[in-house]
Amino acid sequence: MSKLDALMRQFSELLAVKIRVEQRLADVGQLQQLAVAWQKDWLAQRTKYHQLLRFVPEEADGRLPKELTPLLEFLDRSQEQLRQFNTQTGTLHRQFSNDLLRLSLIIDELEEEIRRVRLLPLTTITTTFDRMVRDLARQQNKQAILRIQGGETELDKRLLEQIKDPLMHLLRNAVDHGLEATAVRQQTGKPAQATITISAGVRAPASLRSPSSLACIDRRPGGPTTDAQVHALSRSRHSRCTRASTDPR
Repeated sequence: MSKLDALMRQFSELLAVKIRVEQRLADVGQLQQLAVAWQKDWLAQRTKYHQLLRFVPEEADGRLPKELTPLLEFLDRSQEQLRQFNTQTGTLHRQFSNDLLRLSLIIDELEEEIRRVRLLPLTTITTTFDRMVRDLARQQNKQAILRIQGGETELDKRLLEQIKDPLMHLLRNAVDHGLEATAVRQQTGKPAQATITISAGVRAPASLRSPSSLACIDRRPGGPTTDAQVHALSRSRHSRCTRASTDPR
């Protein structure tokens, strides 16, 4: 497993931790609501509690019966403990919320860094394409060169791996079916050497029907001057588009 794959696995685990923390925060929130409702009910009964004491017969010295003293002290302690519990649950919920916010920011930053690490220029997979095009053309008595525009355009590493073979297949088709032999080109007034261009750029994702990664090949039927296209749309803030076409000249 590569370091990047290990980092992705740890990132996935971190996302799982975030989900659990969110659930714990919800649990603390429910506990806080329970404490607030409990204290509210207690305060509502407090007046009745004091009214009830008026009907308790007093001792000769004017004090309440000693049998009630432990109960009254317990009620007073319970009231104070309930107040502290309510305060602490509120503080805990606020701290939990702040911690979750910080965790979310860290995860977002880490995700962005991982995305940047995974992005590689298109030229990463096209280094051997030029020679392949020249060799294929030579085998068929043709002359061709490959030109790459926007080779610095970055795509996800896995997406690059996925489109490499389709691009190579596209280039073979361009040489096989999109180019005439050198003699034929010269007879029709075209340059002896044809140019096959792969261009890459940034396409806004607004036209996408879904944010999922998409790779497709679109080859229009036709004669020797057929255009062939490969579109690779990566799941990122800006989708990438690559296109390979034969020079009709």
